[in-house]
Amino acid sequence: MLKKQTVWLLTMLSLVVVLGVYYVTAPQPANEEFAAMQEQSNEIEQQMDMEQEGSESVALEGESSENSGIETVVEELGQEMVTSDLTTDEFFINLRMTINDERNKIKEQLNTVAASANVSSEEKSKALDEINYLTKLSAKEEILETMIKADERFSDVVVKTDEDKVRVIVRAQEPSESAANELMHLVRDELGLTRVAVEFQAIN
Repeated sequence: MLKKQTVWLLTMLSLVVVLGVYYVTAPQPANEEFAAMQEQSNEIEQQMDMEQEGSESVALEGESSENSGIETVVEELGQEMVTSDLTTDEFFINLRMTINDERNKIKEQLNTVAASANVSSEEKSKALDEINYLTKLSAKEEILETMIKADERFSDVVVKTDEDKVRVIVRAQEPSESAANELMHLVRDELGLTRVAVEFQAIN
């Protein structure tokens, strides 16, 4: 009797083990597989969103820190020392390219107005006058830059006129109040504008 019970118990245990192995190794139903895939997909999307948000915040921080020094100087009239992560040559090259691009875009718009058949003769005349003004202004700025670079204290310079204000960015070893005053007077004499901001770009 005891032997039969032992055999029966071993048989039941074997059956339980077989059923357990089958349950573990058997393929999941379609809905469970889909749920698992959906959960994994959601996790991947969340991770990608987090990475994208992180990279955008870094880019925005980089943009604000890169421009903050120059923007602060633009708001103030006088003389300031400008610092930049760019080398001095790169700084002046980029600045000249930016100024030229802005002027060229304005001239293109004015040329479009002057050539349009849908505007009045007065508007065309104003557009042509503005083009002529910008051309002469650029020439005066170049003359000023040549005069300033003739001074051994300044190895490079950019002069930019914004309406009634002039920015003079010079490459120098260190800022100098007396040099800034000289540059202000020179600009006022040549351009006839009284609002002048002198900025010293450190040599690096």
